[in-house]
Amino acid sequence: MKKEDSPTPNALVRKRKKIDQIDQKLLTLLNERLAIALDIGRLKKERGEKIYNPKREEDVLKRLKTMNRGPLREEDLKKIFKTIMIVCRKSQRMSPLFLLLSFEDLLNAFHFFFELLRDRL
Repeated sequence: MKKEDSPTPNALVRKRKKIDQIDQKLLTLLNERLAIALDIGRLKKERGEKIYNPKREEDVLKRLKTMNRGPLREEDLKKIFKTIMIVCRKSQRMSPLFLLLSFEDLLNAFHFFFELLRDRL
């Protein structure tokens, strides 16, 4: 690659700012998803239902696989969303005092997701 073909430092800064904005949106959405999952967990407990529903999780993964247009690979998509579902399930089982511990898991899933994307770029 010739020097004049290489990206400018400003282009890199702009791309990183865009990633930072996407990170913020994802974090907001992950927290929103977890809040809804916690409500679902409370409802399940009230109804005497089990927290873990493998059929539901399988359906979610199938639906996401169908919607995915890439560049995220199917195996990475599955890892990311399985991790998110595990974190939500753990949080549903925990008392509110220990809920903050599961947020660490959620953040780890978030970082895992971006490491996967970074490797592809």
